Amino acid sequence: MKTALITGSTRGIGRALGLALLRQGCAVAFHYRQDTQSASNLEEELRREGFGGRFQIIQADLSLPGGHDVLVDGLLPPFDNLDYLILNAAQTARGRLEELSVERWEAVMRTNLTAPLFLTQRCAPRMRAQGCVLFVGAVMGQYPHAMSIPYGVSKAGVHYLTRSLVKEFEMQAVRINCVCPGFVETDWQKKKPTEIRESIESKIALHRFARAEEVAELCCSILNNTYMNGSVVNIDGGYCYR
Repeated sequence: MKTALITGSTRGIGRALGLALLRQGCAVAFHYRQDTQSASNLEEELRREGFGGRFQIIQADLSLPGGHDVLVDGLLPPFDNLDYLILNAAQTARGRLEELSVERWEAVMRTNLTAPLFLTQRCAPRMRAQGCVLFVGAVMGQYPHAMSIPYGVSKAGVHYLTRSLVKEFEMQAVRINCVCPGFVETDWQKKKPTEIRESIESKIALHRFARAEEVAELCCSILNNTYMNGSVVNIDGGYCYR
């Protein structure tokens, strides 16, 4: 039985991917930061669907120094060995440059870039040959966006990190890849005002946000493709096509 650890996975893309992997026969360790209600709802659903014994749900705040250690130290068997490590957890800090604080910048960087790097370091001895580390980047790490500078910079770092780690894992026969979603129908995006959503949709060739399940489907394809390595793959519906 293959095993997977997915950060930020009780909602949105991470949750959709976790469910997809469970349905493929994997054991999945889900992670969340602070939304205990979503974690409780997920646990009830997984038990109801008969996945008992094949999942674990762990709380850890990756924005705090050492949060990645709390997560790894909390893993129980069978997650002492991993086939898939998916670094999905992220946070943002919206606002103009003059509104940005050092504390907010550092929290975003720790969650989006530092924690994924050191989680990968901590989990490296657990990774099985032919396994895959999958980072979740973002098109906002490719296109400048003045209101989300910390988020965009952190995700650009994730894209660079993906390619940088390929040689580190060469001798373990572990692949390193990155998927870069555009705008996805998550709780975060659903809260945006209608006029902002319509403006975003006008820049997407398919004129809609992605479903989390569509992103999860691509993630599964990358995880299962044993020749894909060092790739940074967009799934954005044709964002900024004009």
